[in-house]
Amino acid sequence: MKKALTWGLMVLGIILIAYYLNDLGLHNLISAAAKMPLDLSLILLAPISLYFIHAVGWSYTMSRRNRTLSGIARLTLLQGFSYGIGGVIPFQAAFSEPMKLSFLRNNIYDREDLIISLVIDNSINGIAIAAWGIGGLFYLALFMTKSTGLRITLIAIVILAIGISYAVIAIQTKGLFQKLLRFIKKIGPLAKSAEKRMKGAAAFDERMSSFYTTRRLDFFKSLVCHLLEKIHGVVEFWLIFHGLNHPISWAKCFFIFSVTSTLDNLLFFMQLGGMEAWISSLLVAMSIHQHKINITAAFFRRIRLVFWAFVAIVFWLSTRRKTTQT
Repeated sequence: MKKALTWGLMVLGIILIAYYLNDLGLHNLISAAAKMPLDLSLILLAPISLYFIHAVGWSYTMSRRNRTLSGIARLTLLQGFSYGIGGVIPFQAAFSEPMKLSFLRNNIYDREDLIISLVIDNSINGIAIAAWGIGGLFYLALFMTKSTGLRITLIAIVILAIGISYAVIAIQTKGLFQKLLRFIKKIGPLAKSAEKRMKGAAAFDERMSSFYTTRRLDFFKSLVCHLLEKIHGVVEFWLIFHGLNHPISWAKCFFIFSVTSTLDNLLFFMQLGGMEAWISSLLVAMSIHQHKINITAAFFRRIRLVFWAFVAIVFWLSTRRKTTQT
């Protein structure tokens, strides 16, 4: 069922991309790329800063020993892999995050700590995404609408987002893994399997709760890193529009990124093709669609994702080859 859904969404995504590409015209996309070689090069290479800062943020959620053994260089490569693969397949987190662990499978690592660090890191990253989304809502309320009703709605959404972020952390400090297993136990065929894992889940929960209660400085360091890494998205949109000779303000680039980043993560099951849909639609709503610049901008973001997906696959294959030889 899962495989059928994944392949179905991939096919749907490819159909959407084909539709937008046909609407734009491949020759127009190639022509636009040829006119902005420097900007395009920066668009492709700038994500290295994103991967590095995210890696630093992730490292703060690990034990000191795992952080030292992993090294920032290796973690940066793994983040490049995660973002590359995650940008072109449905349910990216369900695939790319476990794959990161597979590259750190050596017995020298504390496996439990690595798993917990991924859960915490993704939670903190989610809070950072929510914070940027809230910033985008404030921009919309202050500068893009005069409707009192809409502003009240936006404020309500902001309060809800803050509440959800708090709840995510609160649940993790009160037995996340055990709660999940108790839920699974209610599913008849999986009850025995869940029961066998309860003891291990208790140990995981204790270590996770300990992070939030005893390592608050590391939590805030990681959060700051995840907040800072999002600046890359704003710069990316600025480079795209600058290269297309349609410069827009940094504030609008911030708003565009805050919306698309939020949708990228909320609609994680439909990143392929979906991203083109919501970027082009958002730009139309902002009256940025002359000469189909909205579709062109979406495809330049896609080009970056495809490029890093290719790099990720090469990295994965080379790593597998080395593992096989040893």
